[in-house]
Amino acid sequence: DLQVVANHDPQLRGYDVDFGSTPVLLQRSGCPAQLLVENKAGKLLLYDRDAIAGGYRQAITIADTLDWHLSGEPAYAAVGPTVFVANTSDSRDGQYRHGLLAFQLLGDCTLQLLWQQTVGFNYTTMLPPVVANGVVYFGTGPRGKLYAFDARTGFQLWESGTWIDGIFAMLSHVPDAMNEPGTAENVLSSVNACTEGHAASRTR
Repeated sequence: DLQVVANHDPQLRGYDVDFGSTPVLLQRSGCPAQLLVENKAGKLLLYDRDAIAGGYRQAITIADTLDWHLSGEPAYAAVGPTVFVANTSDSRDGQYRHGLLAFQLLGDCTLQLLWQQTVGFNYTTMLPPVVANGVVYFGTGPRGKLYAFDARTGFQLWESGTWIDGIFAMLSHVPDAMNEPGTAENVLSSVNACTEGHAASRTR
């Protein structure tokens, strides 16, 4: 049977304060095993997995604290290591923008912004990103567009070119990430299927 081993209440404030995200497991050489989770109060919370009860190691406010849309699952690439997050609104201090954010896990076992791409609309649901073969695939939600960015630099490689009606989704998990041969083609094949032909090109 499953049993609770540890828990932590971060005592956050906002319009809708709960975890609308599945935790993502992180590991960097020289750091303890960690996890990252999104909270609808606009925060990313980084925990050491064996010390959850002691509280989070780092909290980053990436979205408006009154925006309840922040949910979904970050994407993790072991190269870097790097975490990619779909951000649903601009933070009040202006440091973080809606769209796609990339954070690097540093040697001190904390996250630092690597790059960000402002796409889509502020205060709206975003699709969780997917990373494969050095490319991050990202959708800006209902009636949005699909994008592909270079995972290391944030350079835009591709976009669907038209707004896509309805709700669409992409693969939520791609096994170990950045350099698996052929994986990027598999993801984009799924994207093409979801967009019913709106995606006109592929990246390799």
